[in-house]
Amino acid sequence: MRRRQERPTRSVLAEAYRHGMAVGGWSDVPELLDAAGIGSDLPGVIAGDSASAAVEAVTTALAGHRARDRFPPASEPGHGRGQEGQA
Repeated sequence: MRRRQERPTRSVLAEAYRHGMAVGGWSDVPELLDAAGIGSDLPGVIAGDSASAAVEAVTTALAGHRARDRFPPASEPGHGRGQEGQA
């Protein structure tokens, strides 16, 4: 991927990740995920070996709408509004 295209791609990946959406691809995607600060071993993150494998995995992940297991539950102390530092 050319450098000019890399920055917007990283931005879109990071935004989708923050919203719990499935993200992924093939070829250069491990480098782009790393540049966006996204680990390729996280829930809903796909780094396929081929286009067909990546499309199949992303399609399956999108069926769940969001990768909710990517984030801690709001009921855990310190996660959620008004719970900072409470046990």
